[in-house]
Amino acid sequence: MKVYLPFTNKFLASDRHAELLFKYGKNNFEFSSNIDECLVIPVGPPDTDSILPVISQVANIRNKVILICQETHASEGDNIDTCYRITKRYQEICDHVYYVTLNYGVDTFNTVVFNDYCFNRNKAYFTEYDKFDMSNRLWTSWTDKTSFRLNSIKKIDNAIKKFLIPNNCYYNTNYEIDSDRYKARLLLKNFCSEVDCFYSLPQEGKILEPEGGHEYLLTNLKERTHGMGFIPVANHYYETSIVSAYGETVVDSRNGTRVISEKTFNPLVKGHFILPIGYCGLIRDLEEIYGFIFPKWIDYSYDKFVDTEKRFSKYLESLNKIRNTPIEELVNLRNKDIAILEHNRSIFYSRPYHSLYNSLLNEFSKAGMM
Repeated sequence: MKVYLPFTNKFLASDRHAELLFKYGKNNFEFSSNIDECLVIPVGPPDTDSILPVISQVANIRNKVILICQETHASEGDNIDTCYRITKRYQEICDHVYYVTLNYGVDTFNTVVFNDYCFNRNKAYFTEYDKFDMSNRLWTSWTDKTSFRLNSIKKIDNAIKKFLIPNNCYYNTNYEIDSDRYKARLLLKNFCSEVDCFYSLPQEGKILEPEGGHEYLLTNLKERTHGMGFIPVANHYYETSIVSAYGETVVDSRNGTRVISEKTFNPLVKGHFILPIGYCGLIRDLEEIYGFIFPKWIDYSYDKFVDTEKRFSKYLESLNKIRNTPIEELVNLRNKDIAILEHNRSIFYSRPYHSLYNSLLNEFSKAGMM
């Protein structure tokens, strides 16, 4: 299966995106810089207007396969209507168009191909970090391999803090002010101001250092207006705290969008317990799709509430339950359930990469192309 994938595919956002989509998981794609000899042409959704005129000139375009590859960042607006609208425009010139997404919630749309991009990325960077140059990638920013080095999971004698809020505890009054994602992050920001915890707040110059603590990386992180990129914080934060509390990328699930990002996968592979505020059913998906397990002493009952305000209210109850538990007791609970931490990390080693190649073969078979 030949794919139009030169070193930099001008139709995709970056070669980093192309690599994670097409090269992981022992795929059998063949790459070529000659677009006319390729069966598969990957494009990025934001570039529809500029790319369509170019692709329409490709020989035999009707018989090609166009893959609309969603960028790694999934918003609450990436729903069935978005997929349909973008796909329909490409279908005007091509008979075989598929929307490749990391959204679990659009599987009822018959030209969607799910790709577990975020899991693949965490698996690759943490379990095979020595194979990759991290220095020139969009989402790893200016980091290097040491940022993805893992320490063994050990019992602890004490903890400095109960909570670690490592990712995206930021807010910007001009950024997504009405979204549930913004409200979740503001909730956590207010919580941080009242509770002794590790947290990042770039707009106030507060940054949790990555593994290695490189000064050039810290300087660049402090200049970010929002977002932290895919730069996991240092191991010692996880080893001196009990629970990672954070807001996921998608919080409003009413339109069916369901995405699990590095915000969840990072603490799980680092060996931490998690308390995420995300879409309704996030914890259920982690259990049923991946096989992660969670301790009984953390109250995840908020996960079942579809109503966002109710879910937020129940989530605060879960936070405060841990907040009001003596840290000595939390240390004992953590050590008692250390096997859970080890199990959750092991999934990143034992679970195979999700294969876009195999997913496409399945779709081609259903479409009678094989």
